Amino acid sequence: MALLDDHALLAIHEPERLPALLAGPTRGLRQQVRTRLSKRQLFAAAGISSVRRGTGRPCIVCERSIESSTLEREVEGSGQLGVAHPDCYKIWREESALLKHRPAI
Repeated sequence: MALLDDHALLAIHEPERLPALLAGPTRGLRQQVRTRLSKRQLFAAAGISSVRRGTGRPCIVCERSIESSTLEREVEGSGQLGVAHPDCYKIWREESALLKHRPAI
């Protein structure tokens, strides 16, 4: 029996999201997040997050500074704390949710 990949699982559970995830400029970042999550170099964004003005800290996802002119999402997980741009957080959160549904190998 073949294991389903992430896109196949998404097509089953949330088919309306699949086209947006496969296209666009975030595809490379999305793949990086997926790889870092699978290697446990990035903790899963599965908990509650808080939102505030950027503090200048680097985004845990893209590593760029989060300036005060934008918002940042702060997430705690696995004894760690991370901040992310709203768009980066969305990718991180989505990939974290997919990670939870991936079959064990």
